[in-house]
Amino acid sequence: FPSHDTEISLTEMPDGSVKMNIPGSLLFETGESDIKPAFKQTLDQVAKSLREYCGLSARVVGHTDDVGSDASNDQLSLARARSVVSYLQSTGVRASNLSFEGRGEREPAASNETPEGRAQNRRVEIFVTEND
Repeated sequence: FPSHDTEISLTEMPDGSVKMNIPGSLLFETGESDIKPAFKQTLDQVAKSLREYCGLSARVVGHTDDVGSDASNDQLSLARARSVVSYLQSTGVRASNLSFEGRGEREPAASNETPEGRAQNRRVEIFVTEND
């Protein structure tokens, strides 16, 4: 069965946006914000959609587990979200269609009491919405 820390999920949100939840283990090495080369192909697909459907925008939100200080986790989550946005821009997505934020450890998806829970909390979410 698939593991939460290796599976990308898509969820339609109440506001009509689509949330892509990307486990951090797919995107980054532990404690790092450089995107793994193997994951760039997936981001290329996201970028292609954003370029082809110019009425779409993406908000990238980085999250961490609770290991480390609040300040370092805030910085890491922000750096990871910024890395994804920078990569999308490098493929031709307009900066005006992208935004990012880091939420550190404040919005866990699972308990930080177990290694599996912490792995689920290390993630990036991409919210794709139609422009108004």
